[in-house]
Amino acid sequence: MKNILSLLLCLILSGCAAKSTTHPGATAIDSYAYDVLLVEQAALNSAKDAYSAGTLPPAAKNPMNIAIQQYDAANTLWQSFHAAGGTGDATALQQALDLLNSAVTTLQQILGKPAVVLPPKPVSQLKGGFYGYAYS
Repeated sequence: MKNILSLLLCLILSGCAAKSTTHPGATAIDSYAYDVLLVEQAALNSAKDAYSAGTLPPAAKNPMNIAIQQYDAANTLWQSFHAAGGTGDATALQQALDLLNSAVTTLQQILGKPAVVLPPKPVSQLKGGFYGYAYS
C-alpha cells in the first residue's frame, strides 16, 4: 500500500512540472497568450453558465462584464499579434493579458473560487526569472 501511494505521489508531482513548450509556429509570447486566453475563457464560461442558470451572485455581474470586456480586448490584440507572425507589440499584449487576469481573479474571488492558474510566463516578458520560463 505504501508503495502504491508513493507511486501515485510521484505521478502527480511529475504532472505538475512547468511545461516549457511553445506551440508549433508561434513565438513564446504568442504561445503564452494563446494558453492564457484558453484558461481565462474557461473561467468566464463557467461564470456565464452560472448566470444562465440564475446562480450567479448579483455582486458578480459587473465584474463578469468587466472580465468579458478585458477578454475581448486581449483576444483582439492577440489575434493581431498572431496574424503578424508574433512581431506585433508584445508589451501591449502582455498588459492586456495582465488586465484580463486581474479581472478574472476579481470575479473568481467574488464567486468564492480559487484563482485561475495560468501557464508560466516566457522569461522574455519578465524582469529576471529563469532560462526559458518562470512563474509569475
